Amino acid sequence: MMNLKSTTLIVFFVTFYFWSFGQQNREEVLKTIIETSSDSLIRANTYLDLFRYYQRRDNDSSQKYLFKAIRLREFLRDTLLAKLIFYEMENHLTNNEYENLLLKSHELKSLEESLTAKQQFNEYNLVGLAHFYLGDYETSLENYFEAEKIVDSNNGILERYKPRILNNIGLVYMETNDWEKARTFVEKSYQISKEKELIRGQAFTLGNLGIIYKKLELKKRAIETYNKAEVIFIEIGDELSLARNNINLSSLHLD
Repeated sequence: MMNLKSTTLIVFFVTFYFWSFGQQNREEVLKTIIETSSDSLIRANTYLDLFRYYQRRDNDSSQKYLFKAIRLREFLRDTLLAKLIFYEMENHLTNNEYENLLLKSHELKSLEESLTAKQQFNEYNLVGLAHFYLGDYETSLENYFEAEKIVDSNNGILERYKPRILNNIGLVYMETNDWEKARTFVEKSYQISKEKELIRGQAFTLGNLGIIYKKLELKKRAIETYNKAEVIFIEIGDELSLARNNINLSSLHLD
């Protein structure tokens, strides 16, 4: 079986990052809360928010605040404890600690009744990602399909997460060389991203569709797809993803 991760084709994941901190003074506000509050619950929650704030900005700072929150674990219950566990799982994923992520997910079992639908979705998605990276594609798919069921059963409340899970399902089929199934799921992911005006999601799925079309020997369509992705990556200022997209596009001209 060909392993895509060992080729020059770079796959685009729509993962778990939720960018909700747009304010320039967000960091200052959170740090002020830490300085002025002696309440353990407030401090733990703020440490977790600071972890999230720094997660893709400064790894050392994000780790520092996560560990500060962990030290207050004994004071946490239900919703806030679940938040901590999810952030620990995300941290394990970022650090490629997939077995640790799966072990951490077991701690959620006692909190199942207090989990929101979004948290249930995140649980299956994160576990699916861990199994994917461990090469257990069957279990990965099982978790992704459970995540999709949660989206579908919540009357559109979680609909914006549908493209993410469809894209991840498509990636499993890409990894197992089932290119037609991969095409079905990733094209659907792209269409929903387009309908919902999820710009970054459109770019990622276009990048994956370029890989799929190449494998299906639809070279012209692959080039058109990469070119569309390039426009979006430039628009949103994502230089890293743009570079990946250009590498994949260049590979078409080497064939």
